[in-house]
Amino acid sequence: MAKKSDPIAIIGGGPAGIHMAYLLSELGFTHIDLYEEKKEVGGRVVTYKHGGTLHELGACWTSPNYKPVHELMYEFGMKPPHIAGSTGRRTLVEAGAVPTEQKEEALLHSAVKYVWHYHENFGKYFEGGTVNWSKVPQKIVDLWQIPFESYLEKMDCLGLKKPFSLMLNAQGCGFIRSIPTYYGLYWITPGVLFGYRFYILDKLLSLLSEETQSSISKFLDYLFKKVHPSVAGMPLIVPQGFQTLFKRMAKHISKKVNICCQTKVQKIVRNDAEIIVSAKKDKAYKYVFSSIPWKNLPSVLIDLNSWESQIVQATKTYSMITALVKAKTTQKSYPNAVVSWLSGLSEKGQGHLYTLRHSKAALDRSKVPIRSKKDQEFVAYQVLDHSVTEKEAEELKKKLLEDLKNIAYLKEIRILKYNVYPQYNQHLEGKDLELLKQLEKNQGYKNSYFIGAGVCFESILNIFDYNQQVLKLFLR
Repeated sequence: MAKKSDPIAIIGGGPAGIHMAYLLSELGFTHIDLYEEKKEVGGRVVTYKHGGTLHELGACWTSPNYKPVHELMYEFGMKPPHIAGSTGRRTLVEAGAVPTEQKEEALLHSAVKYVWHYHENFGKYFEGGTVNWSKVPQKIVDLWQIPFESYLEKMDCLGLKKPFSLMLNAQGCGFIRSIPTYYGLYWITPGVLFGYRFYILDKLLSLLSEETQSSISKFLDYLFKKVHPSVAGMPLIVPQGFQTLFKRMAKHISKKVNICCQTKVQKIVRNDAEIIVSAKKDKAYKYVFSSIPWKNLPSVLIDLNSWESQIVQATKTYSMITALVKAKTTQKSYPNAVVSWLSGLSEKGQGHLYTLRHSKAALDRSKVPIRSKKDQEFVAYQVLDHSVTEKEAEELKKKLLEDLKNIAYLKEIRILKYNVYPQYNQHLEGKDLELLKQLEKNQGYKNSYFIGAGVCFESILNIFDYNQQVLKLFLR
């Protein structure tokens, strides 16, 4: 069992690394070094202030079921997250969140069927934010391995294909056509699904009387709380910036944890008695917690065993690109916080613009229209199903600029900042999914533990939940 005085190294100052350092320091561990190669902590959570407005250039959304995340925000004096924009500035989805070729009733039908199937095919095996693999029968594992789009077809839920494409990519979670069902069900709980009901069902509800609308809303709330207690609302945005949480956590633990920014770990050697971490100098540790992306691991961890190597080989990476854009608009006021184009998520359309978020409109909860006489600032998103190279990024930047020029109400467009995340999301595919069971069994091999998005997906909530699971294994 670990002693409170044992030296511990944490590799990576993103959400997983900072959260794990916080947990260990709160438990009384006194010799913790955290290594982060960038200037500041946060990893892929990047909040950038420009023009008097905060712009989220990395992970930004939460939802009401992010309770562990929100509790930490409150602990560190942050304002509660809220729906992006006011009631009058909701998310607008072009070309398909409510597909024009489908009847809205069919969408509702698919949504309700998805909730019913969710419990039998996933929910009953999902405990404390993680999957209890020991209780999962092989027929369910086989089901989890098929593409998520195939699962929706199998369960007669294809009406959700387009909204799910948007929901997954809003979190940087990959493409519905290729991710295994396991990841789709992990990310899109019934609570998350019906958090989006405010705009998925808007068109249908608008055709009904106020009394009928009220009755349907009450019924939906009752049904979804029965099926899945942690019902989430619309995606929430953090008014003080998501990265602020991790900066405040880092400041809080800095008296107990040695945070080494701008310090890249070059090599990790796991010996029987100790683990040597080579950064600016070599240092010995008893334990290591690594959030290094799996694809980068072989260049750092030189003694990968067979199952670790298998995960490296099987890991699929996706790229996310965010850009801070400044433009004039022909609109008298800017009403929508977020606009998305699902064409940018298709196989042929990937790399094109798929979401444009007006930062000020997203953060402002007032109902006063945002006048557009001044230049407006947006965050634009692109996503691809592979790791983007530097050369490719230059071409993608040109493609984004062309897409922005094709938006009728924008003019004099400038890209102020262009952030490329070549390994924004990582996951396994098909039968390789069973390697997750192997990983769970082998956490702690040679006193090393794997945390972060490469292990437990992109969601900050998943990362926090998985850290708690790894911590239990560490303390046993």
